[in-house]
Amino acid sequence: MSFRFRRLFFSVTCTVVVLAGVLLPVLAAPANIVTLFRSKDYLSRSYQVQNFQDTLSLQPSQQNLPLSLNLYNGSHEAPSFKWFRLIIGGYTLATEKNLNGREEGSIDVTGQIPGGDTQIMVEAGGVPGASLIWTLTTPRVTVDRIEPQSIKAGDTVTIYGTNFSAVANQNMVLFNNKQAQVLSASTTQLQVKAPANLGAGIDSVQVNTNNLVANAMEIMATSLPVPELLSTDCWMAPPGGNITITGRNFRAGTKVYFQDVQAQVVSQSATQLVVIVPAWSYGNSLNIPLTVVSDGVRSKNSIPFDIGPMYHGAIPTVQPD
Repeated sequence: MSFRFRRLFFSVTCTVVVLAGVLLPVLAAPANIVTLFRSKDYLSRSYQVQNFQDTLSLQPSQQNLPLSLNLYNGSHEAPSFKWFRLIIGGYTLATEKNLNGREEGSIDVTGQIPGGDTQIMVEAGGVPGASLIWTLTTPRVTVDRIEPQSIKAGDTVTIYGTNFSAVANQNMVLFNNKQAQVLSASTTQLQVKAPANLGAGIDSVQVNTNNLVANAMEIMATSLPVPELLSTDCWMAPPGGNITITGRNFRAGTKVYFQDVQAQVVSQSATQLVVIVPAWSYGNSLNIPLTVVSDGVRSKNSIPFDIGPMYHGAIPTVQPD
């Protein structure tokens, strides 16, 4: 069991409420933390030993999450208990010794709390008005981006984010409520296979890791072949210069974008586009993402392009599948 101290203004937002004449802190977790459980406010009513009981309920599989037990023994408005024993599921997980004389601290209890309902017992001694509160928290699961942004049924998709489970079957991924197969997993990436019954249109992608639901993100699903970029005939050209883009699955009316600036298409086929580099007023002119959109379907990848003197040196290419 590891232990670390935290200053209150780093770990929580704290206001106070009045309960039976005693000021107690109201604890709010930071935006990147999820509070799975908040204890009762354990208040001493006398100088005698106090006994409290509670029940901790974790949803199925949440015992697999990284868990922190956060203790708040007293505050600026209420005295601390002189001693306490926090017993969860028959095991003593925290005492006043963990705090080393401080009012608050956090203990890593990952893997030490079972799922479902677990009995909590607290024994404590202190002056009347002494307060003890604790919370059980875990890092929030987030989705940062999904690649590619345009897919068809059965395509492999990479989801980038934070606090996924490295155990593949502890992550569930839904495309418009249709479950995808998770091929591999790490704490920051999920490789998934899009459902075979994926329909065309905008899909909402949702990740659920051990019953923690991440923010949803949208991608474009299509029944048409997704455009793919393979190379350009140069990797630097000035505004007004012509460049040739090689790829596949280009269709009539394909649009070309340098970042979010649309370029004029001079000619096109299913595998080549000749475009004019647009006027560029942005500060950065290096590694501009070049993408195409055909029939509303964005290319599955982008190619970095520099705006400057025409340069036909070694051309970075993407190896075809």
